[in-house]
Amino acid sequence: MRLIYYTILFLGIALALLVIANHQARDHVTEIVFLDIGQGDAILIQRGTTQILVDGGPDAGVVAKLGKYMPFWDRAIEMVILSHAHSDHYAGLIDVFDRFQVKQFVWSGAEEEAEDFEVFLEMLAAENCSVQLASKDRDFRLGEIYLDVLFPLIPDQFLDQSEENLNNTSIVIKVSSPEKSVLLTGDAEIPVEEELLRYPVYVSAEILKAGHHGSKTSSSELFISAVDPVEVVFCAGEGNKFNHPSSQVVDRFQFLDISTITLFESGDVTRPL
Repeated sequence: MRLIYYTILFLGIALALLVIANHQARDHVTEIVFLDIGQGDAILIQRGTTQILVDGGPDAGVVAKLGKYMPFWDRAIEMVILSHAHSDHYAGLIDVFDRFQVKQFVWSGAEEEAEDFEVFLEMLAAENCSVQLASKDRDFRLGEIYLDVLFPLIPDQFLDQSEENLNNTSIVIKVSSPEKSVLLTGDAEIPVEEELLRYPVYVSAEILKAGHHGSKTSSSELFISAVDPVEVVFCAGEGNKFNHPSSQVVDRFQFLDISTITLFESGDVTRPL
C-alpha cells in the first residue's frame, strides 16, 4: 500500500515538473491562439506568463480554454481587450474577471443596452484594473508584443453614445512581432473597412481574423486585397443560426488563393508570432 502511495506521489511530482519545464521552454515564444468557443470570438496572445485576451466568447467556456494554454500557477492576465459590446464577445469575460486578476482593460466605450452588459460593467468595476479607451493614436506594447490600434480613430469616438450598429464600434488591432502580423477586426463591417482603406499600408498582415465571423457584411474584396493575408480565420460555431461563415465570403478568399480556417472545423488554431 505504501509503495502504491509513493509511486502515485512520484508520478504526480514528475508530471508537475514536466508541465513547468514545458511552460519555461516556451517563455521566449510568442503565440496567438484563436480559441474555438462556439459562436463568438476569444483570442489569446501569450508570451511566457504575459497574456493578452481579445474578447471572451459567449459563456464561461473560455475559462477552461485559458486553463489549457496558461500555466496553472498564473492567475493574472496582463490585458483584456473587448472589441465591442455584443454578448458573444463579452459574456465570457464575466467569468474571466471572476477567475483571474486582470491588470488592464481596453475597450471602445460603446455600450449595449442589456442586463448582461450591466453585469459585465459591475464585474469590471469590481476588478479595479486600469481602463483605457482604444484609439488610433494610442498603441500598446507588452514585452515583445506590439498592438497597433487602427480603429476607433479618436479615444471618445463612441463613449456615452448610442450606436445603432455596435459592430461598427469594433476595435481593429494589428498584432505584430518582428516576424509576423495578425489583423483582428472584431465584427467590423464594410463601412469600417472603408475607413481603414484610407491608410491601406497599415492593414497588411499575414493572418486575418475575418470580420463578423465571416458574414457578408464584412470582408469586401478591396479590403481583402489590401490586407493581402496568407490565411484567414473564421471564428464561428458549428450550426450557428446565422450560417457563418458565408459561403460567398469563403469563396471570395479561396478565389484569391488565401487559405481559410473555420474554428468549428479545425478546433483551436495556434500560430507563432
